[in-house]
Amino acid sequence: MKQSLIKSVTNFRSYDGYQTRLGRIKDHTIFRGGDLSTLDDEEMIRVYDEFGISQIIDLRTTSEISQAQDKYVDGVRYQHFNVMGDAGEATANPSELLDELFQRDSFEAMKQLYRMFPTHSMPQNAYYNFFQEVLKDTGKGIYFHCAAGKDRTGYGGYLLLKLLGAEDEMIMDDYLLSNRYRAQEMEYELQKQLQLHPSVDPEQIRADIENTFGVKSIFLENSHEALLNEYGSFDAYVSSVLKLSDKDVESIRSRFLY
Repeated sequence: MKQSLIKSVTNFRSYDGYQTRLGRIKDHTIFRGGDLSTLDDEEMIRVYDEFGISQIIDLRTTSEISQAQDKYVDGVRYQHFNVMGDAGEATANPSELLDELFQRDSFEAMKQLYRMFPTHSMPQNAYYNFFQEVLKDTGKGIYFHCAAGKDRTGYGGYLLLKLLGAEDEMIMDDYLLSNRYRAQEMEYELQKQLQLHPSVDPEQIRADIENTFGVKSIFLENSHEALLNEYGSFDAYVSSVLKLSDKDVESIRSRFLY
């Protein structure tokens, strides 16, 4: 188990020092995690003064935000880019996915979710806007997040790290860190569901918790394969969906890499 950089925020971590084939990621420039609704005064100082975070990209739904609004100080750029939309057809929130526990195949549902990220119009638009915000270089750090900092954030991290020249192994290792940062929450939910559903096979409960509260390499692989099947290459996706020019890509790399 790894400890979140901010105790009250699930999966809060940084890309400090990550070495890619194009350079090393600058310290205190890229942070990712869960929502910031639980920050106390001391944590606010650490996030915005010590870490220097000046931009927040919130990938949650309108409903999620209404229930847990981010806390931030004056001068911070807050942007909301809704990956899933508000039609109620799909969710990436672990707590909402838990409501459907035992009613569907959680493993297949998560694979389908990840196939949507690169191919459906709503997430395409959200990640286009994500990178338009990244291009607005404030000279300070950026924090992008969803509810748990693992799926919508995980796909955003995949895109950003790949754009910065990270090898596939590094991208996957970073993605899978969510399991270590969220281990305590996963164990809590497991014990809770075991008590609530004593007649259900414990192994089924464990599998559903791991699928909805954690991450698996095959989930991100599904996104990558769907992207390649639809666009042929990552570069083609960058130009046609994210609409980033070569100059834009160089600007992003200059912002975050030594």
